[in-house]
Amino acid sequence: LFVLVPSDAAKEQLRAPLDSLAAKCLELYGNPIQAFVLTEKEFKRPSNPALMENISKGITVLPG
Repeated sequence: LFVLVPSDAAKEQLRAPLDSLAAKCLELYGNPIQAFVLTEKEFKRPSNPALMENISKGITVLPG
């Protein structure tokens, strides 16, 4: 699960809800989700450009 957030504070706020979601998915489906959370700044200068290219190809935007 790729999540783009505006700031480090927003990234930190998502930690607990994403952990809960991963646990719930594990309970329901036998597999947890793996969240990949980046700030807009990190997204613009990725440490792994190939990964960002793959993410961009398969992105579905959910308003939040």
